[in-house]
Amino acid sequence: MGRQGPLTALALGRSPYDDVVQGDGGEGSQSSTQQYDEKGRPVNPETKRLNREIVRSHNEVMHVIGVAEPDPNSNESEVQSARRYLLYEHIIGDRMEMIGKGLSDVGVWGFTGLRQRILVYKPFSLEPFWRLGHVCWREIPRPLPSLFLAGLPTELAWRVAEWLQSKYIEEISLPTLFWDMQEVIGNYLRVHVELYIFLQRTGIVSEFALPTIAYFIPFTSSSPFPAPPPPPDFTMASIGRWCWAAAIKAAPMILFAIWRKHFARIMSDLAIKIYLKLPHIDAIIDPRSYQDMLPGQGSQSRGGGGTTASTTNVFGTEEPSTSQQNTVETSEEHPSFPTSGASRRPSAFSGRGDDYGSDEEDNGAISGTLISFDVEATEATDAPPGIWSAELRPTMGNDSRSPNGSQAVYLKNALTQQPLIHAATMLGRAATTLLLAPLEAITLRMVAQSYSLRLGLPIDSLWEPFLLRTVTWRWAANYLAIDFLHLMLQGDIWTGVTYLGRSYHLTPEEWTSMTAEQHAELVRERE
Repeated sequence: MGRQGPLTALALGRSPYDDVVQGDGGEGSQSSTQQYDEKGRPVNPETKRLNREIVRSHNEVMHVIGVAEPDPNSNESEVQSARRYLLYEHIIGDRMEMIGKGLSDVGVWGFTGLRQRILVYKPFSLEPFWRLGHVCWREIPRPLPSLFLAGLPTELAWRVAEWLQSKYIEEISLPTLFWDMQEVIGNYLRVHVELYIFLQRTGIVSEFALPTIAYFIPFTSSSPFPAPPPPPDFTMASIGRWCWAAAIKAAPMILFAIWRKHFARIMSDLAIKIYLKLPHIDAIIDPRSYQDMLPGQGSQSRGGGGTTASTTNVFGTEEPSTSQQNTVETSEEHPSFPTSGASRRPSAFSGRGDDYGSDEEDNGAISGTLISFDVEATEATDAPPGIWSAELRPTMGNDSRSPNGSQAVYLKNALTQQPLIHAATMLGRAATTLLLAPLEAITLRMVAQSYSLRLGLPIDSLWEPFLLRTVTWRWAANYLAIDFLHLMLQGDIWTGVTYLGRSYHLTPEEWTSMTAEQHAELVRERE
């Protein structure tokens, strides 16, 4: 009954209103107060301790007589080695991702500037593709620095600011309102920086100058939101006309922000879809959650069964994890780390030895299989029916009858997933660029004309924002050709980064051998 005292008394034939009769004897020294758990069930710590000792003694006896072998998880050194191995792979994978992203953004800088000039300027669309080099030498005063280095100082300064923020500011405990405001302000500044880089790539502003503080303040002389002339009076009509003029002047910047937002969203969606179509592992292991790589536990296996779950993928969104998903082709086939020549017999050591659970947990706990019986009929034909012989055989982990015996096991970490993530992002960016090319052309032309008029620059060489009036086959051919070359160069970068990452990748056997050699060398140095 637990704490239901009145119901207990009523069941024993007593009334809850009867007087309590105290006993005459003294309080026993061995008496103890009954304890209850959070569900009102009686618990006894002494019984719990005795049960733990019984389970531990039983496991020790089974180990001594040779029926079972120690659980690999009980070896703390192997656990620590597996943790260090996963952390090593994760750190190298993060570095490879950083190198690949940096080379993709900075190493192909000139192709992005040339592609935007094709969208904006007439001379780059009227000449055939093989004469674009001549057009660059003719139209750009310093073609090589202007194409390959324009806007690079601004981009590097923004990356340094982001790195400083992630290293110092994000470590400070601040209210949630501050982080919400920080996200809004960060998006506002990022759009301004991207617009300024575009103006530098197209030669409208200085290619190597950093934006001033006034550039980020609305209604200043250098801001993308220029202020219209002040209203003559403060009547509703004058204020309405002033607001309309301000909206018209800010339209190019607003359209640019809309294009960048849709570009990022569509690129992320396409990258996820491409990622799911390629052979992949459901999710990357965080080094702080290393259970899948600990000794005695398997990694993601091909076609592993299980219920459909939702896991967070590498792009920051949730994706369904189903048994039909394939695994990464670049991963190495390995058993669970660390490995041995033959699989070991399941351990008889109970997992409840350190925490004896409640009744519900006891009912759900199932001990591991100690011995498997292969029962075969005897060869004697004259034996009476019903007599059989049993042979004891060890249960091998690679038994074909085992549900996981014939399944390959793959490593999954940031390093083995890096080529797939890089490829999905690269293909998603290329597909999004082609899909949003009309919107990009209209947006960049409006921004270029607006700034050229404000700075007093000629606009004769600029295309009109109306796309249907200016589309030509040569313009489309030049745009597609430069995009194709851009994709080919990104593929070369992907190949180099993947090869570099593979050179740093270690199999579990290589990691075990390397740690053993380091330990032996340390012992020799101490001697």
